Amino acid sequence: MSQPQKRFDKQGFPIPGTFTDLPARTDRQEMAGRGWGTMSPGAFVWKKRLLWLLLIGGILGMIAWKFANPIQELYAEARAQMGARAYLEGDFGSARDHLDSALGILPERNEWRLLRAEVHSRLNQLPESLADFTAVMRDHTCLPDGIQGRAYILFRMNKPDEALAEIDKLVEMRAPSWEGALNARAYLCSLCDKNCEQALEDINLAIKLSPQRNAAFLDTRGYVHYRLKNYQLALKDLNAAIQDYEDAEELMRLHPRRRRSHAQQAHVRENLAVMYHHRAEVYQALKNEEKAAADYQKANEYGYDPEQGIL
Repeated sequence: MSQPQKRFDKQGFPIPGTFTDLPARTDRQEMAGRGWGTMSPGAFVWKKRLLWLLLIGGILGMIAWKFANPIQELYAEARAQMGARAYLEGDFGSARDHLDSALGILPERNEWRLLRAEVHSRLNQLPESLADFTAVMRDHTCLPDGIQGRAYILFRMNKPDEALAEIDKLVEMRAPSWEGALNARAYLCSLCDKNCEQALEDINLAIKLSPQRNAAFLDTRGYVHYRLKNYQLALKDLNAAIQDYEDAEELMRLHPRRRRSHAQQAHVRENLAVMYHHRAEVYQALKNEEKAAADYQKANEYGYDPEQGIL
């Protein structure tokens, strides 16, 4: 860039330069190359602020990166809890959506996947339920639930032989308990109407092994007797099972301090629905249409629904 031309007065002294003597600043490339040393005060403040913003942004990015995973995990936990609550309230569509979201973040949480398998079962989405029950079997702590869940879903998919082959694995493992596994196989045999003689042996042994009276076991034996056309024995067991559950429901109703959780109350009602339906079938086989109709009505009131897996 050219320098301003010097001027002198009459005595030969130099005349000070003026603003008009400065060269035109049209050479932008040269000015840009001169950097911070010739920067205007406004531009310097702007670049200083930019550096601060970049520094603060970097720090915030590091903090966000550090805490992103814990925040996501907390969010997943919250969605899973909302899914469990929706399941207990019978809002299975919302339960599925919440659990889908939770498992999208933490797919390794098999207890959530197991619950989602149950939700799919209630929505009659059998292939999806089967897939989730199969997936949880990779975790040995969920293996018994996975096997039993798969067996009952296979039954509902009209694959009784596969279902019974699956439940045999549970008995071989004696899981979650030997009597529990024997009861599960005996009940599945009665549903499939296959191997009922073996089922009777299984459930008798389960009742013998059980440390206390178990109404669910009595219901299983009653339904096995029904399949074997032992109708009076079936009625004896089913009457006892229904009485035990009705007593439990009455206790929860009359004694608020002894009320159980919503899940336990739902469990009692669902079991009563199934037991009343079983007894209705026995009465129908005995040609007692009046009692059969009354029990079918009771079963429906309690929520008997094979499409939701309440059977």
